[in-house]
Amino acid sequence: MCGSNAHAADCAPMEEVTALFKKAIQSEDEQEYDQSLSHYIKGLNVLLDIIKSQPKHPNILSMKEMFKKYALRAEKIKTIQKSRTSNVTEKSTVTNIKISDGETGWDYERILSPCFLEPYDSMTVEDPYLLTDHQFANFVRLCELVLKKSQKLKSVTLYTKSNSTYTIVDKIQELTQSLGNYGVKLGVNFNENLHDRCIKFSNGYNVILGRGLDIFKALKNPNPRAKYTIGSYDFTFRECHETTITIYKNNHV
Repeated sequence: MCGSNAHAADCAPMEEVTALFKKAIQSEDEQEYDQSLSHYIKGLNVLLDIIKSQPKHPNILSMKEMFKKYALRAEKIKTIQKSRTSNVTEKSTVTNIKISDGETGWDYERILSPCFLEPYDSMTVEDPYLLTDHQFANFVRLCELVLKKSQKLKSVTLYTKSNSTYTIVDKIQELTQSLGNYGVKLGVNFNENLHDRCIKFSNGYNVILGRGLDIFKALKNPNPRAKYTIGSYDFTFRECHETTITIYKNNHV
């Protein structure tokens, strides 16, 4: 919205607004709604200050339209948050986990520890993005963990998206046979409209995953094939992406 004759100082606030809305949309797409709403509110406040201070700005109408557009998106996020909070508060909230960008010390066992307090015999995982090798490897790690934590595990059910670029059929067949050796049945369902990321245990524990299983960053090693770097196998040494995880107990189970 800054014309060719505009001063850099005049453009700076609008550039900040654009950057904030871009971050908000990205966080919204990743279902990181707390972050998304924060960016929307900051952007709207800066934009409102510009509108109030420059009522005769040549792009004032466009600015007002932009304000309405992103205010509606912010309200949509609030509605989603309210719905999620309502669904969770009807149950028993166990813990909320907020992991900062670059934070270490986390792995699936630490995150899911409350879920292992009571026996379970099945687990359902919903994650639309288990397409690449490292994403599917995360799912295998999760299966190893829940199998280790429960000798009564009988079934694992996965809901995910398919993708013509990355085939996971061979991976599924291999894991199905491997789990079968331990008496565990793997069921896989493809849903192209899947958006939610969660884990559900038969003991009533449910885990809402902001980023899904893909919370760990790649190793900081110039050699992408490195196998002997700290953090290659123990993921508590890995840096994490910023995310929020909620664990609650369904008391009706």
